[in-house]
Amino acid sequence: MINGSGVEPFSLTVFVIDQALRGALTDTFEVFGIGLSGLSNNPDNLVFSGLVLAYRSLCGIVLIAILLLLWRVLSALPNLHQAIAAYEDALAKAEGNG
Repeated sequence: MINGSGVEPFSLTVFVIDQALRGALTDTFEVFGIGLSGLSNNPDNLVFSGLVLAYRSLCGIVLIAILLLLWRVLSALPNLHQAIAAYEDALAKAEGNG
């Protein structure tokens, strides 16, 4: 139990993972009624519900950031060899003139 709350650490961990997936997958879990944890937040507790909302929003933002970064890296790969060749040519010219 965590500080006499009656919640086991494993259940709390599954709840946190469930909330992260719900945030990152943009409510896919709610639409299809999927859940990993039997725990849920109490909507009457505005502070905790606000923190859950902030956590889920942050998970969604992180997922979007990761996808954008992946897109930028993958879109740059086709031109990578040309850029390396251009830098090698510039380096060779600089070494030849120096």
